[in-house]
Amino acid sequence: MSASSRSQRTNMLAIIVPAYKAKYLRAALQSIASQTDQRFNLYVCDDCSPEDLETIYRTTFVGSSNSNYFRFPENLGGKSLVAHWNRCVERTRGEPWLWLFSDDDLMDPDCVASFHRQRELLESDLYRFDTLTIDGRDNVISINPPHPLLESTLAFAYHRISFQRNSFAVEYVFSREAFLREGGFIPFPVAWCSDDASWIAFGGDRPIIAIAGARVKWRSSDINISGSARRNTMDKIEALILYSDWLERHAEKMAANSDRHIRSILPQLLQCWFVRHLAYYYPLTPRRIWQIGKKLSMRWPESNPLRWAARIVRGHVGWALRGIGSRL
Repeated sequence: MSASSRSQRTNMLAIIVPAYKAKYLRAALQSIASQTDQRFNLYVCDDCSPEDLETIYRTTFVGSSNSNYFRFPENLGGKSLVAHWNRCVERTRGEPWLWLFSDDDLMDPDCVASFHRQRELLESDLYRFDTLTIDGRDNVISINPPHPLLESTLAFAYHRISFQRNSFAVEYVFSREAFLREGGFIPFPVAWCSDDASWIAFGGDRPIIAIAGARVKWRSSDINISGSARRNTMDKIEALILYSDWLERHAEKMAANSDRHIRSILPQLLQCWFVRHLAYYYPLTPRRIWQIGKKLSMRWPESNPLRWAARIVRGHVGWALRGIGSRL
């Protein structure tokens, strides 16, 4: 066995980059190559991109013993992003810890070192970094609030659906054991809410542990799925409904007594979360508002389609007035 193969076998962490876009890939890979702790294996998984990603990879990781490049023969991310994430994990070599990174975000030089240090201090199935938001020129445009050291997965869900917490897929490191136990990432249309559901499932009854000492820089741009709220509107609405169903069912299985009050208010909170999503993120025609009202009356039958349509319209008007007020 070569020294390179032995090194890859002994590393505990797999950093997986499902790559498709070339624009920021070099910067993302350079941030990984610059890690002060090289105890990881890198897997760059090219989703049959029309751009030359391999040259970017080869010129960034010259002579690297812990990096791998693989080009899939067909594009899957355009059909099912979650299925693509799962097949990227399948390309790894059995490392017990997995970090799904991206082709346009950045990590601080001490991220890997900080993860290993925290993992040795506190045990769980799910860890996360604090984050900064950057623009297309790497300028920091937001310092996101730090995470608590320990947080139950249901408390995480509560803070997400009450709009008190940012969350980006690239900030999480999770155990392979939890990934296999749950059958991979939770699938919803266009992967909307799939990351939140997956972290809740992977964490289970164990706390999410914050990693101190380094941050991940999440890039806000028009080329990521979160960069434009106008894309895939109806698919995202369907995902919101499916996720709300999934979360209610999953919450009933959670054992922590301290989260009992969250379970009790979850149905009402999910309704408010849904309406706010529609009001803020999705410009809708009257016909679509009526269609969604009918869908929601099936999901939450205590309100009929007309009442749901009225709630959506009120939400749109409220957010429009807020926007006008902020510009005065």
